[in-house]
Amino acid sequence: MALRVLQGLAIGLALMMGTGIAAGQDDTATSVESARTALESGVQAEQRAAIASLRALADAGNAVALRLIGIAYDEGLGVPVDRTEAASLYRRAAELDDSEAMTRLAALMISGDGVNRNLEGARSYLVMAANDDHVPAMLALGAFYLGQADGAEAIEWFDRAATLGNIDALVQLGGIYRRGTGVPADPER
Repeated sequence: MALRVLQGLAIGLALMMGTGIAAGQDDTATSVESARTALESGVQAEQRAAIASLRALADAGNAVALRLIGIAYDEGLGVPVDRTEAASLYRRAAELDDSEAMTRLAALMISGDGVNRNLEGARSYLVMAANDDHVPAMLALGAFYLGQADGAEAIEWFDRAATLGNIDALVQLGGIYRRGTGVPADPER
């Protein structure tokens, strides 16, 4: 009997904690969205306040907070541009499976801005993000492969993005077939 009471208490406590966690997650999402809006405001004081509020979440391992602070450093939103810091933050968010952070880190790795230029590492991050149906990563992979003169691989990624409804991917595909970039020219296609 006592064991059943303890089990019932444990289940009840777990359910109550679960509700608290969900409420906490809602609060976190609201905080992150408020910070995102402040970063986009163009007002430096609001941007600095947003970064300060995101730091605690980032320190707790929130991937979106890490990415948003990375964007702030990448674009100079409320802080001086520091691509090395941006890359570090994007890498931490990427380790938490944030597809947008993977895509942004890959862009820095391709340019060599803030990190050592690493095309293979960039490609790997883009593939991981694209395989998570992140359309910007698919577009970046298509462009990456066009730059490597691999039209067939570029077509694969642009086609996947187009299948998800991306108009830019359709434009890229049309250009590839019209010019015959890495594939036989097919203006009709």
